[in-house]
Amino acid sequence: MYPPPLALKIKRIRLKKVESFFPSGPFDILDVGCGDGQLLFNNISKIGTGVGVDVNEKIISQNIKMAEEKGIRNLQFLKVNVEKEALPFLNDSFDILTMTAVIEHLINPTNLISEAKRVLRKKGILIITTPSNVSDKVGRSLAFIGLLRKMWNKHKCYYSYYSMKRLLHNIGFCIIRYERFSGWMNQIFIAKRGV
Repeated sequence: MYPPPLALKIKRIRLKKVESFFPSGPFDILDVGCGDGQLLFNNISKIGTGVGVDVNEKIISQNIKMAEEKGIRNLQFLKVNVEKEALPFLNDSFDILTMTAVIEHLINPTNLISEAKRVLRKKGILIITTPSNVSDKVGRSLAFIGLLRKMWNKHKCYYSYYSMKRLLHNIGFCIIRYERFSGWMNQIFIAKRGV
């Protein structure tokens, strides 16, 4: 992983980029791989209902405790292994589904993308950020010379625009917006149902 100060800065940049695609509100959102829940907590005034799911039970417990302490009633946090489990929601439940730096950690993202299609409303949007294949090349070079040794061993896959387009299209999404940011090291895909 990145050194802590750099990781925090990169996280803030990613979250800000994702938030720039949010409507003024209210909307119902599912944040997959929510981590510390910052995306949801930071946008509480815009959210109708917000749900964060993560595989890490400890961080889910911390998020639940924080929401309770702050008296926040429209957020929910659940432990879900998105590679192995169905999302525990009814069809057409959310306006927005986010995956911020998640998909590159999955061996087989097909289940998650299929589930995203199922739980998103007809006009809902899927927002995915992931490191670019440029990031992979830079990271491997830095690892080779002894910097950031542990950075790449947690990433299972890197996506180009075309590989992500193919993955999403095969499940029934179409990309409506694409951008690279952070010096082409990261990318964001905005997709809607219906090809």
